[in-house]
Amino acid sequence: MVGGFAIKTLWDELPPGADPLGPLNKLILAVGPLTALPIPNSGKLLVAAKSPLTGGYGDGNVGSWLAIHMRKAGLDMIIIEGKAERPTYLYIENKGDEFRVDFSSAEDLWGGLDSFTTEDRLKKIHGSDVGMVLIGPAGERLVRFATIVAQKGRSGGRPGIGAVMGSKNLKAVVMRGGHGDVKVADPALRKIGIDAIVATKSKPNYPFWMRQGTTSTVEWAQEASVLPTYNYTEGQFDEYEKIGGFAVERSKVMTRSCPQCVMACGHVVKDTEGELAELDYENIAMLGSNLGIGDLTKVAYLNRIADMMGMDTIS
Repeated sequence: MVGGFAIKTLWDELPPGADPLGPLNKLILAVGPLTALPIPNSGKLLVAAKSPLTGGYGDGNVGSWLAIHMRKAGLDMIIIEGKAERPTYLYIENKGDEFRVDFSSAEDLWGGLDSFTTEDRLKKIHGSDVGMVLIGPAGERLVRFATIVAQKGRSGGRPGIGAVMGSKNLKAVVMRGGHGDVKVADPALRKIGIDAIVATKSKPNYPFWMRQGTTSTVEWAQEASVLPTYNYTEGQFDEYEKIGGFAVERSKVMTRSCPQCVMACGHVVKDTEGELAELDYENIAMLGSNLGIGDLTKVAYLNRIADMMGMDTIS
């Protein structure tokens, strides 16, 4: 539904032949009718634009507190167009029916500053409870598979939506939204949400999911001979057990999730430098077996660097 909202907006408002990295392209941040409601897994944000990678429609979804702040402020979509004269970040604050919108200088954040450090600096300015999405050096340099990053490990928009953001000289979007719950017509929704949470957590495989999440797909893919290996020339990897779900489970130091998610899939391990890196199946397969790397700490390192740079780990 949200993707259709974004597609319709771009179809109606973009002139034919618009350059994806030109000022006419529109960067769309959108939420859906269920976002931020008291139901499971309702913390996703859609990021969309005309793709510089394909020349067609491109989008991605990313778990972000920005989605929650937007919905509580009564916003369904933020559309950013044109191009700032110099590096900028957008700050939006909502109080009741009033909005404060500031385009602030990001010149001290631009020029290679990674997404993790940028997030820390912006939280020092605006507080740790804001929602934000931002780009790393890949977006600044218009890499055509640059993503938009949130929460030091959540990333979306692999058709180059981060490059679109960079083409507008926009480093970040930061928001402090309204407070309280999103109003709904039927108060029974809260009970439906609670029932859904209870039902999800009572499933027989839920404990196993919480231990391994999507990383367990490595073992399944190995057994089915579809594990991406050596740039897809093979479907099995001899060292799969060193990077699979059980290896992640043994190495995990914490689990992260998107806002309002009851199926946390961000399994955090330490990489070769002792830094924290959040892994999922796609990261492990494409940066591990697909490259012939059978060392989970090295896979985690590559994944962390990609997230800091704001690059799609699959590409």
